[in-house]
Amino acid sequence: MEERVRALLREIEASHRQILGDKLTGLYVHGSLAFGCFRWETGDIDYLIVVKEPLSTPEKVELIEALLRIDRAAPPKGLEMSVVLEQHCRDFVYPTPFDLHFSNLHKEKARQDPAAYCGWMHGEDKDLAAHFAVVREVGFALFGAPVEEVFAPVPREAFLDSLRYDIADAADGMKDNP
Repeated sequence: MEERVRALLREIEASHRQILGDKLTGLYVHGSLAFGCFRWETGDIDYLIVVKEPLSTPEKVELIEALLRIDRAAPPKGLEMSVVLEQHCRDFVYPTPFDLHFSNLHKEKARQDPAAYCGWMHGEDKDLAAHFAVVREVGFALFGAPVEEVFAPVPREAFLDSLRYDIADAADGMKDNP
């Protein structure tokens, strides 16, 4: 792993631990970084923030503001993270609820009004089933309890549906942005 990636992960860990304190169960890396095929020019830093309880609005705003700062040193595709509750990792729910999400796709909205962004950026995401499965198979804990202690196996049908959803979403995205 390149030093600039290690430095970025250290910064993510330090800021998130400081902001979330005892609510933080762990930080779990998935995506190309977990698979060992990450390239700075084409990849993003994918990770999950697992928390014991929902975040307050001030915690969410502080987290988004930290991500916007950290993102300046990120690869061109940026950072992609979701905040999920530990209970939904241990007792898998599909589609999976999330408490907050951040990515390049939403960065400008987050920058324009972090509090408003945090007010509406929550819900359910079918993609999380695939992310959980990847974390369980090849991902790693940047901080916190071991992966297998936090993430239950993802049922096969939820995993396959998640992949179908992601493929359909990618195809739609290519129509708009070839």
